[in-house]
Amino acid sequence: MRNRLIVLVSSVLFLLMSCGNQISTVNSVDNETVCMFKTVKADEICSIDVPEYYWEMSDLNSEALIQYGYNDTLVDSTALLVQDAVYVTASVFYKMDLQKMLGDSMQFDLLEFNTDFVENLKLVLDDARAEYETPNINSQNGVNSLHNEIYGSYGDDLVYYQIGLFETEIAYYQVLSWCLQDHLAKHKEEMFKMTTSFKEI
Repeated sequence: MRNRLIVLVSSVLFLLMSCGNQISTVNSVDNETVCMFKTVKADEICSIDVPEYYWEMSDLNSEALIQYGYNDTLVDSTALLVQDAVYVTASVFYKMDLQKMLGDSMQFDLLEFNTDFVENLKLVLDDARAEYETPNINSQNGVNSLHNEIYGSYGDDLVYYQIGLFETEIAYYQVLSWCLQDHLAKHKEEMFKMTTSFKEI
């Protein structure tokens, strides 16, 4: 179990640590504009859909296959983002690698993956609370999947996460998106579209 926590907590820490280091500028997005999506791919591995106004990033999580986001203004690198910003990453955990790390006798499924992810967030966030303790497993784009939402705080900032977990024959995939709760009304629907859009190529 401890090894599993290490696998997942690294990506969570990368996301939290990198938030304050994003220094990018674009014009604000008009809330009245219909959000168009584009498909972005990780080599010949997988794809997700992201809003057209997102751009590719390189320092959210060095282990992620896909890293995109939006940040509407320059930020002080010493502080967590206080303005409108939203990010998404897609990561892969190959079953063969997990077996080597955890041992052949260890069973691993989507519900355990979800539980471990929520437990990891509880290590780095205050008052982390999952919307669904036991999410439903569905079929999404031909593979088993589950979706969850997590609310919590990081210092004085209220944060919100959406996660989509997908199981294929060879791997588990994690599509993770987050924003500050102050901007949740603007981004929640597009975050859902991203975290449920995964396709293995």
